[in-house]
Amino acid sequence: MIPEDPIDQLHGHEPAREAAWRLLATQFRIIRDNARAMRRGHDPEALHDFRVAIRRFRAFLRLFAKELVPDSDRIALDRDLAAFTKLFGDLRDQDVWIIILKHIMEQEKVADAPHWRHYLGRQEQHAAD
Repeated sequence: MIPEDPIDQLHGHEPAREAAWRLLATQFRIIRDNARAMRRGHDPEALHDFRVAIRRFRAFLRLFAKELVPDSDRIALDRDLAAFTKLFGDLRDQDVWIIILKHIMEQEKVADAPHWRHYLGRQEQHAAD
């Protein structure tokens, strides 16, 4: 759901303020679409794309802040987005570990596969909750 390169969405003839709003709006749509996908069910890629879009939104906001919003609003928004990203960080870390555990089991590099399967099942259930 994340475009290859956000810069591809810019047009060389538009003013910087319009370009900034376009970049922010694109990231906002990606955040919104992935939030919807996450609500429909546990999707590790949607969570990843969600977090990447928030980081990009924050970066664009910092870059163009003086052109777009008062400092007090930008600081508050950036702080809230940072907290939101951190909130989902542990879940993303868990997704990555599940992928690693599945790979280890597929490669049969664990001595006691039933215990690993049980542990992996618990992790997947926890991620789905």
